[in-house]
Parts: sequence; C-alpha cells; structure tokens
Amino acid sequence: MAHSPEELIARWRARPDAANTLAVADALRRARDPGAAGEVAGHVERSLASDVGVLTAAARMCLANALLPEAQQLLGLGVKLAPRSGILLRLLGEVQLRRGDAERAEKTLERAARADADQEIRVWLERARRCLPMQVREGARAVADHVSAAHPLTDTSLPPRALGDEDDDLDTSVRSARDERRGRPREDDDLDTQVRSARDAIRPALEALHARRGEGGANARPPARS
Repeated sequence: MAHSPEELIARWRARPDAANTLAVADALRRARDPGAAGEVAGHVERSLASDVGVLTAAARMCLANALLPEAQQLLGLGVKLAPRSGILLRLLGEVQLRRGDAERAEKTLERAARADADQEIRVWLERARRCLPMQVREGARAVADHVSAAHPLTDTSLPPRALGDEDDDLDTSVRSARDERRGRPREDDDLDTQVRSARDAIRPALEALHARRGEGGANARPPARS
C-alpha cells in the first residue's frame, strides 16, 4: 500500500532512521516540498552522513526541489566516501553547473567519465564545456540562468529512465493503459526496470566498500618471517 508524502514525513519525524529517510527522500523528490526537503537534508548531514545511499537519495531530493547548495553539500560528503562513484560525481557536476560554475563542473564530470561510461555523464560534460565561454564572458549567474532555462529541473532532476525512476503512480497508470492498448506484455519491462533501479541505488555504497577494502589491503603489513 502506497503512503502519502505527509504520512511518510510524519513517520520519518517520529523515527528518522536510514530506512524512513530513504522513503521520505524518494517521496519528496516526487512530490516537491522544499521546506520538508530542507528539513530532511539537514538531518542527513548531521546524523546520516556516513551512509552513501542515504546521501545520494537526499541529494536527488534536494536537486528535485531546487535546493542546490544543500544538494552540493550532500554530494560532496558522498564523494568523500565513494570517490570513484560515477553516479555521485555526475550529480555533483550537474549541481555545480546549475549553480553557474561550468569550470568546476567540467572537472567533476571528467572524473565521472573516467569512473563510469554512463551516457548521461557525457551529456552533462558536453553541456558544461559549452557553458565555459559564457562563464568567462558573462559570469556564473548567466550560466545558471541559461542551464535553468535550457534544462529545467522539472525535466532533468529525476535520474534517466535506465534507473527506473519514472515509475510514479500517475506515469505507471498512463504507461499501463498505453501498453494494454498496444497488446504488449509489461512484466519483463517492469522486472528489468526494478533490477536496474536496485543496482544503481546500491552502486555508490558498493563503490565505497570496495574503496575501503582496497585501502585496507594497501596498508596491511606482510606476515613476519620465522
């Protein structure tokens, strides 16, 4: 049974653990409530900053609600935990570009491209590069205004279709009716979408885990010889 954003917010306020925070962040990314989103973001920064998955979800929530400074802060924390996460770096680069810093966005997105071959990274990297001359000529404010007009948050703040994030109730109903008219089976599509969504949701946490294991192996001492 689906819960309303108001119910999820109330549940989160009563018990703001990681699970409830993930649920409310997803709801607020879809429902768009900047006030509540800012409250959740502040809690994540104070109390859940060691959880890469929560940081990613909260940053996406902030981006959808146009809370760009908060999104950048959370993504910066996430990148410290998972420095080779293409998803986190891509989102950070997008936020930097939306705030008018095309130069920094280009560097961040170049890092993302080295870490991940996702096409969405290349798209945002090219956007950042096209904005570099504008930043030199007219400043960061002009870049931010241009990106806002050319790529509105209502169209681009949600992750691409490959991440399975278009499956809100309204869109699911529309696609279901459309597919039924076309006579196409949807079970395989839904399963594939869910698998990809789960994979991308846990990828930053896995990357952070692998990074920590790699550091532990590099620092391990060789066994003493007898």
